[in-house]
Amino acid sequence: MIKKISIIIPVLNNDQTISLLYREIKKVFKEIKANYEIVFVEDGSIDNSYKKIKNICDADKNVICVKLRKNFGQRFATIAGLKYSSGDYITNLDADLQDPPKLIKKFYDKIKNKNVDLLIAARSSVKESLFRKFTSFVQHKILSLLIKEYPKEGFTVWCISRSLAEKIKKRGNKISLLPLEILNYGYKHETIFYDREKRIIGNSQWTFYQRIDLAIEMIIHSNFSILRFCLYLGTFLLFLSFFYIMVVIYSYFNNSTPFQGYSPIIIISLFLGGLNIFFLGTITEYISTIIKKINLYDFYNIEKIINKNK
Repeated sequence: MIKKISIIIPVLNNDQTISLLYREIKKVFKEIKANYEIVFVEDGSIDNSYKKIKNICDADKNVICVKLRKNFGQRFATIAGLKYSSGDYITNLDADLQDPPKLIKKFYDKIKNKNVDLLIAARSSVKESLFRKFTSFVQHKILSLLIKEYPKEGFTVWCISRSLAEKIKKRGNKISLLPLEILNYGYKHETIFYDREKRIIGNSQWTFYQRIDLAIEMIIHSNFSILRFCLYLGTFLLFLSFFYIMVVIYSYFNNSTPFQGYSPIIIISLFLGGLNIFFLGTITEYISTIIKKINLYDFYNIEKIINKNK
């Protein structure tokens, strides 16, 4: 029996949508007749977001506010919300209403009659610019090829059971990629599809460069080894180099070497030099990741919590 569902909502300068989002979530829970817990994570907003959340918390004790000391980013805000959630199932939503609260009902319909630990919400359509649609498609396509468990449609909204949430919480505050963390435990997942709404108010907090950075980090943290890929690629290129050497030898004996071998030497030097730079760059990414992992500081820091004694 499902006693409570928790909703985690990272908030950054969303004072124009918070009240409407709260009312829409309340409507859903009134329809499905389930207990709820809403965890707003205030991620260093400079508008009136915190004030509006505090007013909601004062009126509704089922609403929790986790206020971070500064802007740590959406993914770390979500992890902070997960730590302070207590529902039998936990899901997440953006505060801008692009991911509709009706997703909660879709999740509920799946979990109320079936024992499932992980549900993923994939976008069947997105009302965004052509450029953002294309970059999202490329990003998710590459990740689905490199990461076995990653769904080809990609996902940002999920619903997990309390047992899976507890496994994740045991990792502490240093998880950087929650979607991969969720997938790495090997739970079978089911996918539901939804239409992502067009942003009505404000601008996306995810810039193009942030999305590239996230995609690179997901690849580096995945079970797929880029170093092993480099080994395969290096072996293949080594084979091609031997083949090219044979071509150069054949050209030499047929008196057709260009400028007495100057060009082939330059080509090979530039090619192998570029390859070395690629390998060094890949190794640097891994070293950077190791340094981040051994650092003792948390990825987020909490300033205040309202309506929660933990």
